[in-house]
Amino acid sequence: MDAGNTLSAPQGPVKSSEGQVIIEAMNMLGYDAMALGAQDLPLGIEALRKRMAEAKFPILSANLTIAEGGQLFASPYVIKEMAGHRIAIIGLTGSDQSSGSPPSQKGPFVVKEPIETAKRYVKEVSAKADIVILLSNVGLPLDQKISEQIPGIDIIIGGQTRSLLTPTRHTEKGAVIAQAGYRGEWIGSMQVEFDARGNVVNFQGQTVALAPEYSDDAQMREFLNRIQGKP
Repeated sequence: MDAGNTLSAPQGPVKSSEGQVIIEAMNMLGYDAMALGAQDLPLGIEALRKRMAEAKFPILSANLTIAEGGQLFASPYVIKEMAGHRIAIIGLTGSDQSSGSPPSQKGPFVVKEPIETAKRYVKEVSAKADIVILLSNVGLPLDQKISEQIPGIDIIIGGQTRSLLTPTRHTEKGAVIAQAGYRGEWIGSMQVEFDARGNVVNFQGQTVALAPEYSDDAQMREFLNRIQGKP
């Protein structure tokens, strides 16, 4: 899973392809879901819609709307069936505004206040799923507030603040929160044990630095060489 700010880059093949090469790589890696991040929005409506169509996984946002008309830009959540559980994955997009501020307009988009949005959709999916995962691009401080204020979320996979955070609980009964840094330098691995009702009973995890001792995957290396114009 990915918490956003993934499709844009200041230069190089990612910028020139408007994130197309990132989606191609994520398809190869077998992602299950991604949230749209604040730094993805400068690509604009047309390019983002192309990337969403190319992705073999859902790209989500429950609080990103189109300024002209006010409709949601992406699906707010997806529900997947795994290991006898129905798992709801909700996406939240970050902005430059803090919780409680008016909606933030970013070009043709409006990013709505995240906490009230999360409350609405957690309530909605709780009737459809027994496990709720939030892919959050709003940053760690707001993730912690969401965990405190909104019951029913089991896991928050966060982004935006670029925290290197192994799975932890901010409050005793709150969601398990994790982040894995940024720029693909780490990968987060988490194992969560649920009871029959979908409650978290145990969890552990780690962040793994993708250091030189890990050899390149042959298929991915071939892909990288191709987009970098190497023989």
